[in-house]
Amino acid sequence: MIYLSVVILGIIFGTSLSDNYLTGRSFIGRPGVGLAGAGLAVFLIFTALLYKTHLQFIIWQGAGPPASYFIPPYRDIGYFLFYTGARFWTPYLVSGIVGLLCYWVLGVLNRQYDQRFFWPEEPYFIAFSIFLNGHPGWIVYLFLVLTAALFIILGQMLLIKESRRLSLYYLWLIAGLVSIVLNIWARHLDWWRELLI
Repeated sequence: MIYLSVVILGIIFGTSLSDNYLTGRSFIGRPGVGLAGAGLAVFLIFTALLYKTHLQFIIWQGAGPPASYFIPPYRDIGYFLFYTGARFWTPYLVSGIVGLLCYWVLGVLNRQYDQRFFWPEEPYFIAFSIFLNGHPGWIVYLFLVLTAALFIILGQMLLIKESRRLSLYYLWLIAGLVSIVLNIWARHLDWWRELLI
C-alpha cells in the first residue's frame, strides 16, 4: 500500500512539474481531469485493500490452528471483516474523509476569494496527499506542510526582507512523499502504533 501511494503521488508530482510549458502547471487542474485522477487513485487503493483482505483470509486459512479458528467455519465472517476493516480499510477511510473535507473547504474558500489562495489543482494535491498518507499519516503530513511553510516564510522575511505571496504549489506533493517515508520509519515506534485505529 505504501509503495502504491508513493507511485501515485510520484506520478502526480511529475505532472505538476512540466505538463504545460506555458503555465508550468499540472493538467490535473483542467475540468474533469482532477476528478478522474481522484477516482483512479481511489480505485487503485481500494483494489489493493481488497487484495490484502483476500490475502489475509488465505493466510489464516492455510496457517492451521489457531489462525484458522478466526475464519469460517469456526467463526462467523463478522470477526474477519471487523479485523481487516480495522487493520486495512479504516486508515484509508479516515484519511479519505479528511481529504474530501479539506478539498471541499479549500475549494469554497478559493471560490469565495476569487481564486486568490490556490491554483485550481492545489486542492486536489492536498486531498491526494492526505488520502494516500492514510491514518495517522495525514496528521504528520499537515504538520510537515505547516512547519515547512513557516520556515519558508521566515526565510523569505529574513533573507529577502519583503513580504510576497507564498505559493506552496510544489510543497503539497513533496510533503506528501516525505510524510509517507516518515510514516514507514515511524511504524517501528511504539507510540506511533498507539495512534493507529
